[in-house]
Amino acid sequence: MCRCKFRDFWNITYKWLKKRKYIKQNPWLDVDSISVPKEQKSRTVTPPPDIVPRLLNAKYEHRYEFPIKEFVYGLYRTGARKEELLFIELDDVDWTTGKWTIQPKRCPTKFGMSWSPKYGNSRLTILPPDVLQMLAPLRRRAMEHEVIGYTPDEDGKPIIAGAGFIFTAKDRTLSTPEKPVYKRVDCIRGAWGGLFVAAGLAEPKASSSQSTTKYKNGVKTRKDFSVPYTRHDMRRAFNVAAKQAGMSIDDRCTILGHGVTVNKEHYNGT
Repeated sequence: MCRCKFRDFWNITYKWLKKRKYIKQNPWLDVDSISVPKEQKSRTVTPPPDIVPRLLNAKYEHRYEFPIKEFVYGLYRTGARKEELLFIELDDVDWTTGKWTIQPKRCPTKFGMSWSPKYGNSRLTILPPDVLQMLAPLRRRAMEHEVIGYTPDEDGKPIIAGAGFIFTAKDRTLSTPEKPVYKRVDCIRGAWGGLFVAAGLAEPKASSSQSTTKYKNGVKTRKDFSVPYTRHDMRRAFNVAAKQAGMSIDDRCTILGHGVTVNKEHYNGT
């Protein structure tokens, strides 16, 4: 349990006890809060350079065809946030020049028919030629097969909406052997963990049922793995690699979509 949740739990517990007169005063009010330095509040972990090749060479295939290797490589080579890559669609990219426009748009999400990048900020970035080449099969898949997303109706029930998403998995409900249907996914923790385990970079952890094959929505649950790096860590890996290649901090910040101060304090790795 993180420090803030631990604190809130006991504060609420003591309030409950005092209100019912089981205790005379809330002892938590006498405890001084712990001051955490700003530099320790944000994660600064950066994967080493050899991580990506090991992941790409791992013998792993997602059971519902989510392109986790392409996703890893896309994060590393573009510096994109996880959701930005999950929500990339055919029309967002000029597939000749590689220009990728990240901006608020209308598309199916679990909250409604709209999506927006962090803080609603739009930006233009470039997909490198090697990324375009890797995405070519996924682009063809999105063009040749039905791609959908789920979004709530007025009563909160999920309904199907057509889309042009690139990073999708096979929809188990709608797909048939003759006609596969692909959907955007909201969670890739299972695929992420499975790939790291296959690459020898993480060990499977037994769940409460002592099973390493517990599934939720078609993928292994998060607690089945002990993975040292998050999706967001790949943004720092991109920044470090770009810095070593001589890219200016202003150009890196433009691609990553944040300020110089944030980059200097949190994106140079530890």
